[in-house]
Amino acid sequence: MKHMPEDPDTFDPTDTTGGKADVSLYNKGDANLAVGELIICNDSPDEQGWFVAQVQRRKPNEIVVRYYHTPTPFLEEHDQETNERRLERLNKVTFRKTWIITNGKNHGKATSKPPYPKNEDLRTWDGTIPLNEIYDTVLIRGVKISAEGKLSPETAKLAVKLSTPHEPTITVEVEKEIAAPSLFLRSEEEICSCQHCFSQLSGIQASSEANRTTS
Repeated sequence: MKHMPEDPDTFDPTDTTGGKADVSLYNKGDANLAVGELIICNDSPDEQGWFVAQVQRRKPNEIVVRYYHTPTPFLEEHDQETNERRLERLNKVTFRKTWIITNGKNHGKATSKPPYPKNEDLRTWDGTIPLNEIYDTVLIRGVKISAEGKLSPETAKLAVKLSTPHEPTITVEVEKEIAAPSLFLRSEEEICSCQHCFSQLSGIQASSEANRTTS
């Protein structure tokens, strides 16, 4: 019988061979979650947005999970949207493993770049779920994702029926894209032959020639 790997870091969630639970809602009375199993869960019973996570270890009173992230937001009017529209958005979402930066100006922020070579300033984004809260926190078990980070069709169809949407996470890479300096932005405007436009263009040309002369 195939057993789960001793080292969860080597577990491949895209491997669809046997030994894993079918995707389903996680209810009281279901079998224990297995090490290496992917789940959809809340951060805690009081939190609303859900995450994809992987079970790393089982302890006597809790399980340790490793969270995945996505920067893609949910639909603005999620509560009013149909399941079809929710599914359309969810099919565009990719979930990735996440590391937390422990030092420097980005301390405490998430990054999607793996620590290679080994980086002492990064740690995996782990969390714990107490066993006495597990049925209030874990929503779906047996989650499957593709190598590109997409939820499998059966997983996505079940996820869109949850009462709350996924929780987006902004990584430092996305922050840099949002805050791209205007130096790298371009604006196109029509220029006509009126006196105003002629004056503006003449001023730009004169400034450019002056810069060339002094450089």
